[in-house]
Amino acid sequence: MARPANPELKPRMLEEARRLLQRDGWAAFSLRKVARQVPCAPTAVYLHFDNKDALVHALIDEGMGRLFERLSTAAASKASSPRVRIERMCRAYMAFGLENREFYEIMFSLPPEQMERYPSEMYKRAVLNLGLFQEALAEAWGCPGSDAKDVRLAATSIWSCLHGALCLMCNQRIDFSLPQDEVIRSSVELALCMVDRRPGAG
Repeated sequence: MARPANPELKPRMLEEARRLLQRDGWAAFSLRKVARQVPCAPTAVYLHFDNKDALVHALIDEGMGRLFERLSTAAASKASSPRVRIERMCRAYMAFGLENREFYEIMFSLPPEQMERYPSEMYKRAVLNLGLFQEALAEAWGCPGSDAKDVRLAATSIWSCLHGALCLMCNQRIDFSLPQDEVIRSSVELALCMVDRRPGAG
C-alpha cells in the first residue's frame, strides 16, 4: 500500500519551491532540491506533485488566487461607479505585484514552452482576475455582457499596461529619478483611458 501524503508538508514544499525559483531560476529548479530544503525524502514530494511542472502550476494557481482576493476586495463596493472600481483594482494589482514579487514573477515570467500545458481548471480560475475588469467595463459601457470582444480587448489592454509597468519596476528598468508612486499613478491613469474611450467609438 502506498504511503499517504503528509498534508503538513505541502505548504512547506510550495514555500521552498517559490524561494528556489526566485533564487536559481527555472533551469536549475528540481523537486530534489525542494526536498533537501524542506527537508524531506524526494519521494515525499512526489506524493503531492507528479513532477516539477505540477508543483510550479500549483504555485501559479496559489498566486492567481491571492491576486483574485486582492482584486475582489478592491471591487467590492458596488456603490462606487464602475470607473472608480476599475481604478481601485488597477491600484490593487500594482500593489500586489510590488508586494509579492516572487509570486508575480512565477505567475507571469516562467517559460510556458518549457513546461507542460497549464491545467484547464487552473486556467479557468486564473481568468477570473481579468473577468473582474471585464464586468466593471461592461457596466461602465452599458454592455449586455462582459464577454463582448471590445470589453475583453479593453480589459486585456488595461492588464497589459499595468503588467508592463510592474515588470519594468520589479526588474529595475525604470528611470531611477522617477518616484515609484508617480510611475504607478501615471500607469493607472493610462489604463483608465480604456474606460473613458470605448474602442471603435470614434
